[in-house]
Amino acid sequence: MITLALFHNQEGAENAINELSRNGFALKDIQVVMKNKEADAHDGEDQLGKLINLGLSQEEALIYEIEIKAGAILLGVPFYSASAVTIQDILERHKASQIRLINRNSQ
Repeated sequence: MITLALFHNQEGAENAINELSRNGFALKDIQVVMKNKEADAHDGEDQLGKLINLGLSQEEALIYEIEIKAGAILLGVPFYSASAVTIQDILERHKASQIRLINRNSQ
């Protein structure tokens, strides 16, 4: 299972990542998807594939991709049921939007 959240500024994303780390979430497990300033068409396809691999449908991935291309930063934080509330609280505290819990096994 994974929690996805969008940030519209780098500071909020970095602060959320730091707080998640302080609360025991491994940095290596936190996935970050953001606009590549030197992206070409192939990179865009790779990005869409990464979003689908996170557990999004193609339609949902396209919506997130539009946000990312506009400069948003997407965080993906794996969780177990006991940690979902902690993650959501941290993300909300740092002004995340479109917070979504996804059970990748049921997609």
